[in-house]
Amino acid sequence: MKWSYEGATGPDHWADLDPCYAACRGTWQSPIDLTGATVRDLDRLEPGYQTAPGEVVNTGANIRVNILGGTLGIGEDRYALVQFHYHTPSEHVVDGVACEAEIHLVHGGERTAVLGLFVEVGDENAFINTLTPHLPGHERAGEPVTLDLTDLLPDNLDYFTYDGSLTTPPCDEGLRWIMLKTPVTVSDEQLALLKSFFPDGNARPPQPLNGRAIYVSKGGA
Repeated sequence: MKWSYEGATGPDHWADLDPCYAACRGTWQSPIDLTGATVRDLDRLEPGYQTAPGEVVNTGANIRVNILGGTLGIGEDRYALVQFHYHTPSEHVVDGVACEAEIHLVHGGERTAVLGLFVEVGDENAFINTLTPHLPGHERAGEPVTLDLTDLLPDNLDYFTYDGSLTTPPCDEGLRWIMLKTPVTVSDEQLALLKSFFPDGNARPPQPLNGRAIYVSKGGA
């Protein structure tokens, strides 16, 4: 892997490491600080996730689960789930403050859409417990894990949304970002496990907004 999260191959240098990473110095980059979002009557999120087997992969930059497990509906748009992964600490911030982690549910469609979940310490997370035995170094590593991403979502689906990019090289722009306002929780032990794979963190710092609009659904400001 040509890039990393620190030093000469860290985020400040991604655009210089490979011509394919030129977008990393673009003007619509992610993540961002979500402060100052405009309240708007946004389309309701319609998760249509299904129970499906997932393949756990250590990419060297994150732990990713490849899973074709249903769709996310936003108004008339439908996006197909293709994978999820996490970052520690969170990449998006609010008023400059990060959460302990952030989970990205990545969807394909006419454009890529990412549903992001803030993660904070609290009650144990049953979804993470199901995933844990299949993580690298655990007793069922390499075996498919059966998951329903609906089980990961909070009850309140108020969200922030804006146009941005991948948060890792090649940093392609044109993504539709949907960040849920209500965090999900993990226990201290579960957070320590998630962080153990990348002890120094694997989060890109917030990027300049450059005049982009950020919206938040009514009731979510």
